[in-house]
Amino acid sequence: MRTRIEAIYENGALHPVEPLSLAEHERVMITIEPHIDLGGLYDLIDHTYHAQCKAELAKRDKPALTIKEIRELLKNVEGSLSDLIIQQRGGH
Repeated sequence: MRTRIEAIYENGALHPVEPLSLAEHERVMITIEPHIDLGGLYDLIDHTYHAQCKAELAKRDKPALTIKEIRELLKNVEGSLSDLIIQQRGGH
């Protein structure tokens, strides 16, 4: 099970901010990311969906489109993409 925790590095060791539900001597893999205060925005991210998207991309035979390729595909769309979506939804 993947769990994301916050920890503090102090005196050469990482200390979790909250208790962990791990067995004594259980081995885990740790990924280090700097803590970025997003003012509560982090809680709004659907992390499960994000992980599913990353997994789907990893299974693809070819890499995801680059922003340059997407712009090329959209260059003939008149107006904004928002306008196109509104139009397809019947003006709502």
